[in-house]
Amino acid sequence: MKCAVYAVLFMLSVVGVFAQDTPIMTVSPEKPRAGSTVTVKYYPDAPGAVLQKASAIDVEMMMFRDASQPRVVSARMEREGATWSASLTIDEPTAQLLTFRFITSDGTADDNGGNVWDVPVYGATGKPVQGAHVARGELLRSGGWGYMQHKRDAAAASKEYQNELELYPGNLKAKLLEIDAAYGMKKSESAKSAALSSLADIATKACQDEKLVGTVIKMYKTFGDTVRSAKLKSEELERRPHGAIADGVRMDEVYGEKDPDKCAALVRAVINDVATLTVSAKAGLLRSAANSYIRANRYDDGIAFMEAMEIREGSMYNQIAWGLIEKKEMLEKATAWAKKGVELARHPDPALRQPYISEASQRANDEYQLGAVLDTYGAGLLLTERYAEAEGVMKEACTTMKNEDPDANGRYVRAMLRNKNYSGAQTFGFECIKAGKTNDTLMADVREAFLSDPTKTSTDLEKAVADARADLMEKVRKEVVASRVHLPSKDFTVSDLDGNPVTLSSYRGKVVIVDYWATWCGPCKLSFPLLQKVYLKFKDNPRVAFLAINTWDKRDSSFSIKSANAKKFMTDHSYGIPTFIDQGSAELYDVEGIPTQIIIDLKGEIGFRNIGFDPQMEDKLTQMVEILAEESTGMR
Repeated sequence: MKCAVYAVLFMLSVVGVFAQDTPIMTVSPEKPRAGSTVTVKYYPDAPGAVLQKASAIDVEMMMFRDASQPRVVSARMEREGATWSASLTIDEPTAQLLTFRFITSDGTADDNGGNVWDVPVYGATGKPVQGAHVARGELLRSGGWGYMQHKRDAAAASKEYQNELELYPGNLKAKLLEIDAAYGMKKSESAKSAALSSLADIATKACQDEKLVGTVIKMYKTFGDTVRSAKLKSEELERRPHGAIADGVRMDEVYGEKDPDKCAALVRAVINDVATLTVSAKAGLLRSAANSYIRANRYDDGIAFMEAMEIREGSMYNQIAWGLIEKKEMLEKATAWAKKGVELARHPDPALRQPYISEASQRANDEYQLGAVLDTYGAGLLLTERYAEAEGVMKEACTTMKNEDPDANGRYVRAMLRNKNYSGAQTFGFECIKAGKTNDTLMADVREAFLSDPTKTSTDLEKAVADARADLMEKVRKEVVASRVHLPSKDFTVSDLDGNPVTLSSYRGKVVIVDYWATWCGPCKLSFPLLQKVYLKFKDNPRVAFLAINTWDKRDSSFSIKSANAKKFMTDHSYGIPTFIDQGSAELYDVEGIPTQIIIDLKGEIGFRNIGFDPQMEDKLTQMVEILAEESTGMR
């Protein structure tokens, strides 16, 4: 009977595979085994399917496997009437869980609304293999892996660990993770005591397994017993001086070393001594050493170090070159290094690919990296007044990045303007305006190019820009309306920078823009100027409120330190957006990356949710606020 129960549990959890009357996708056989071939079908006409009008679809299958990072394989699907179909082989002998998503050549993906479809791998007995439930539990706790995203659900993850233990009572990893999950859901003193007691019962046995000892050490530290954690770590280092924990200690030494020469020496030693390092891990260490030279402004030494090592990446040359070009220092050298970065980015090392990234996604990443270093090279050429060469390089940069980067677009317009290619600057500039991929510099250069024609006036320019933006705003509004949701919000309390408590519910009857950010977050820094513009548009509107909630900043510091840090950032940049310090609200809203914006409607429900930096944020957020502000509260 147990076998049947476990199959139903998994089948019910695989939303859209077996549980729906009209599924979006199916996998057969229903109980796939390692070494077998599965047939995956996608039904674009099913309710909720995203890729309804696709002309080509790839299916990506991630195989979660024992003691290794997951690996992705993909296949081009064939159309059979109204159904897309493809076959993939489970060629990982230790595969435990399969996850699926579908993607088109332009990057549009159907991942079941951020809940990738998943199917367990079964054994000869007809039961899920050992570790299948554990793998699904980790998927639910982590929120996904790579591009395979799944909404976090701690309670469901805990249940998966329990299911694993019913099938395989001796699975120590499942026991450890179930203890950790139970504590994580409560985080109370009683939960901590219970967790420490349960951990003590199995810690000795678990520490005999090199794969598990790190988990035990980390759990004791999480539960507050740092003495026990340190003792176990010391014992493990003595027991296995060349084991995983010892390797981790050496890696920590690398990342903690501030002196560039000492950091480089540590990197060389680790690469020479640790035979199990992957190529991508070696590259990460090399980046750390190169970054230490950059932080010390020893750029030549950083380049020399990279060139002496066997792994060289275009992105590292880009990082060094851009830092100098942005500051307008050492321009000739920086431009030459950017050119070297372009050469490397045109031929990326396939060994640097992570196993959990599909070939299609890796190609997209490689293309973006090439576009980024081309942009840096073009910026250097502009600053060194090699305008003709800059125009060609910037054209390729923008084409490679699909004209998505407003700054690169602006540099292309600037290069054309300097070459007196006024027609080209106008044509491309207005294309960017229509697409919403502009910045203030681009707009100023388009103005100069437009008015280079003596027959045109500022009035003509204003009309042309207004016409171009009208098309954009119509498109933006349609996208915004389509993204409108009606989800329950959760009340929370945060503190303003003076320590005064403020609740979300106190803003009931207003449109509330909640923005989660941190001072160290690059995308947050990019979005803040746009958020400030939207704030200035609505700051006097009594039906609109802004809460810029500082989160993930100086986590172990006191409130006064966090407040001073946030206040300095806002003051240094002259931002007037009301700012608050988080007290756990980010967890309530499952914030997994920043910036994240939650826009609350007049009824107190979530109306929109935005994640990450979007160059069109000003226009989109403006539309969101206006749409919600126009709605009736429905309250009496």
